[in-house]
Amino acid sequence: MFGLKKKIRYAVVAGGQISQQAFMPGIGRTDNSELAALVTGDPVKADKLAKLYGI
Repeated sequence: MFGLKKKIRYAVVAGGQISQQAFMPGIGRTDNSELAALVTGDPVKADKLAKLYGI
């Protein structure tokens, strides 16, 4: 179990300015984290961000 390198998976609720400019890019800059889910009421924004971050 100690040799496993599991990633921390994050879900972002809302795709506003702080999420798009700070939090989501920050997750992408780490080796031990991944963006796993996005919750937003805007389907166009959801599709755009999902493609950008491979969700």
